[in-house]
Amino acid sequence: MMIELIIERGKNNDTMQTVLESVVEEVANGEVDAADNDGEQINAEERRNVLAGFCQHHIRCVWWKNVNARLSSFLREKLSGDLSLIDSKWRVEPNMNSICYAVYRCFSLNCNYAKGVGEDFQYWRSINHPGSLLVALSRLSGSREDAILEGATAIFWNRWMYIAYLEELLGTPGCDNLLFDNMAIILRSEEICALCRVCAILHYSISMPMRWLAAKTQALAEYNWSIRSMGRAIDLVFTAIRKIKDDGSLLLNSDFMNSIFDALRTVRVDCTIVCHYYYCVYSNIAILY
Repeated sequence: MMIELIIERGKNNDTMQTVLESVVEEVANGEVDAADNDGEQINAEERRNVLAGFCQHHIRCVWWKNVNARLSSFLREKLSGDLSLIDSKWRVEPNMNSICYAVYRCFSLNCNYAKGVGEDFQYWRSINHPGSLLVALSRLSGSREDAILEGATAIFWNRWMYIAYLEELLGTPGCDNLLFDNMAIILRSEEICALCRVCAILHYSISMPMRWLAAKTQALAEYNWSIRSMGRAIDLVFTAIRKIKDDGSLLLNSDFMNSIFDALRTVRVDCTIVCHYYYCVYSNIAILY
């Protein structure tokens, strides 16, 4: 489904396609003057070697943007009866993007939101659940749609602590805050919990491997891997999604989800590169006490 959405999106972008085809045609016909760094003319054969493709980091975000939209639409329809009973002032919306924003504002340890309780929540946690694992929330900004999956992963893991804290907080006399009420309603929903779980599975099984492959093409050249090779990874994702479409239970099959990229195991890389990558990215995600 994700790959099909990408294909349809590209077809509708007539302007981009027209400009791209025009540039490729001009270069192929030798109508564009090309020169190397020394000012010498590049021969016609070199001018015809043109590779046009998508940015793999951007295209991955396009996938998750459409996945989020489809999942939100499905939940909105499924929960239409329940949503009609909830007062609109609480702004309850089954959209992972909105949920990540709200949870970040409420519980972020950066305390960037005036009405948030990140600092108080951290103190409560150190008293009631010392040593518990708290996964850092992702701050959604710009067009990084894959941050939605990261945020959902943190929400899925931290959810039980958020609920316990909110139950104690909302039981305090005089506590009247729309953000807290919104969080209490959303985080108690089993459907929202399931949504976060789906996003977490997609994050670890597809998004992270695709992100690493897209960022490390230059380091894998000696293993016959380049930016063009990303098409092999996309084909594997497409095949896996088609299988999940036919049998939804495969999404919860860890053996299947962890084997999506098994066909690329012949691509070897120095393990120190991988370890350093994960250390840099995730060294600050888990806060342990």
